[in-house]
Amino acid sequence: MELVDLEASHPKDARLQAMKGSVYLKLGKAQLARESWQKALALDPEDPAVAEALRTLKEE
Repeated sequence: MELVDLEASHPKDARLQAMKGSVYLKLGKAQLARESWQKALALDPEDPAVAEALRTLKEE
């Protein structure tokens, strides 16, 4: 996955982690999506879209 390659060169990019989470969710990999979104929130705790995505995932 190209996003994984990008992560190596941009490990502190919250948007990249958020995108990874969305891609993983679309691939049916909820646990990997959750992990990526948690990393994104750790890097940018003020991102409401990522926080909402995590809440929605926990409700499912």
